[in-house]
Amino acid sequence: MKKNIEVEDFLDFNILSNIKINEDATFACFLKMNHDLENDSYKKEFYLLNLKTKEKICLNIKVDFYDFIDKETILYKEVINNKTFLKKINIKTKDIHTHLEVDDVFNDFYIYNEAIFYTKRICNNDLNKNYEMGDELPFYQEGASFSSNHRKAIFKMDLNTSKINRITDENLDVSDIKFKDNKVVFIGYDIDGIKKVNSSIFLMNLDDLEIKLISSKDKYRISYVHFLDDNIVFCATDQTRAGRNSNHEFYKIDLLNFKESQITTDFDESNEEKMIMTDAKFGSSSDTLVYKNKLYFLITKDLGSYIYSIDKDGNICNHSYKSGSIDSYDIKNDEIYAICLRETSLQEIYKINMDVEECITDFNLKFENTRNIIKPKHIVFENLNQEKIDGFILEPLNFDENKDYSAILNIHGGPKAIFSHIYFHELQLLASKGYIVIYCNPRGSDGKKDKFADIRGNFYEYAYEDLMLFTDIILEKYKNIKKLGVMGGSYGGYMTNVIITKNNKFDAAISQRGISNMISMFNSSDIGFQYVYDYMGGISFWDDKEKYLDASPINFANKVKTPTLFIHGKEDRRCPVTQSVEMYSALKYFNVDTKMCLFENERHSLVKLGKPSNKIVRFNQILNWFDKYLKIDNK
Repeated sequence: MKKNIEVEDFLDFNILSNIKINEDATFACFLKMNHDLENDSYKKEFYLLNLKTKEKICLNIKVDFYDFIDKETILYKEVINNKTFLKKINIKTKDIHTHLEVDDVFNDFYIYNEAIFYTKRICNNDLNKNYEMGDELPFYQEGASFSSNHRKAIFKMDLNTSKINRITDENLDVSDIKFKDNKVVFIGYDIDGIKKVNSSIFLMNLDDLEIKLISSKDKYRISYVHFLDDNIVFCATDQTRAGRNSNHEFYKIDLLNFKESQITTDFDESNEEKMIMTDAKFGSSSDTLVYKNKLYFLITKDLGSYIYSIDKDGNICNHSYKSGSIDSYDIKNDEIYAICLRETSLQEIYKINMDVEECITDFNLKFENTRNIIKPKHIVFENLNQEKIDGFILEPLNFDENKDYSAILNIHGGPKAIFSHIYFHELQLLASKGYIVIYCNPRGSDGKKDKFADIRGNFYEYAYEDLMLFTDIILEKYKNIKKLGVMGGSYGGYMTNVIITKNNKFDAAISQRGISNMISMFNSSDIGFQYVYDYMGGISFWDDKEKYLDASPINFANKVKTPTLFIHGKEDRRCPVTQSVEMYSALKYFNVDTKMCLFENERHSLVKLGKPSNKIVRFNQILNWFDKYLKIDNK
């Protein structure tokens, strides 16, 4: 008999990431990660999968980077005591030998002509454990211990002398490095006191170490760059169509004459990064690769992510059709293998052939076969602007239209992200406890055209209008809903704060790592001076004080009547913890029933990458708060 979803069920999830395929597509390697409650951390295992027999083998080695270098050999990177070891393992014999040892810790690397080129983050200032000092914006950065005056730089180590030299200038911060033959191309941010949104593309010759600016300088917000034939192809936006929410176009730079040209026009699909919301996956994987003179990439469209390709002339082809989330993929021997979330199933590896997919692993099958997972109902409605909005409903198990229920509106972060059909533990947990869970993708969300995503100057207005209309549609559809709750994280936390200041129709609210004060957010978030400035319509607080005050829920805290729980990580640099502290303090001042739950040493990624014990506490706090205010006794 299947069990209902419970808080600690997420501990059983097998999280897969970073799949790599050998050249004849007979083997794959990837990471499998699990929550380790005993050590309050995560366990990472390196797996080998025979793609023909489906046999899975756990290789007991620690890896930081890995890839196939031929049919039988994996090159992987391991860091031990501040040294980096490049090792080779034969997948048939399992023999391991050290290929290279470097007295440094680094990220991307490339071995060329008796030297190894690599990147690492370095601080231009002296570091001291007792203080942090810098003179740049941002001062802090989410996910990093410190940011100001730090750079990701390129280094060269001579393999004969072990001499290490820094190659890139101290004012240049590099990202998305790609090597080919005797060249390296990378995205560079030229920092002069402030790290800009826009960046440039640089090319370096590994023979003479000459670095050349080859793109328009600081014209585009660039997401990725690749070598393709005798060209550099990059994905970027000038942000004119929808600000930071603009979908990206493709450009190329001819390496023979360094002529830059745009190779797509009005592509208008979301191809920057996948933002399908779930708390059932984590781990980094590249969204792009080059195979047979085509650049492959992921787009988010409607309710899923899909594999596309483009050639140097701008010809685009679709290679997958199933809805859901593609989290990592690789292509060899004309075969595509991907780690996916499909419908309400957890991650597995699939072989993809256009609209035909074969699931070839069963890591999470036991969980799915023993739990009552609820399939969301998809509804489409038109907002007041006659735009189609996707919404979802999770009805509790054994839903009875003759009984009374409470409903919870969940709002996603981003705002350029989407809810889909895929498994989301938080939502499934609430539905398993008897709540009707409703969620939708209001304007500003991903998966549609630039016009839909453009909320500049209307940071909350469009979403508020769509969310309230959606709620009213649900209330009309379900006459037996007697109480309402609202919750969200990040931008969803901001919208929760907005909603409770504008109406009293919700009986309880939970605001997680949200925003309450657009003025302090502008000046304290690691991206506030970029993010807030853009979404507020390209203006600062000093340009239009009234607009900033209107968009700040803290300014209307005296109108709040809704009991509200605030959840935040104390080390959050994206939406600093003071955002919740301000709103909590204001509500307390006005005698609104409120509670604060702060997590030590947790960042903005608490929901996905927080300590397992903290995840359990967070889920229980959510359930306890809603049970206190929304529980209905049908006896």
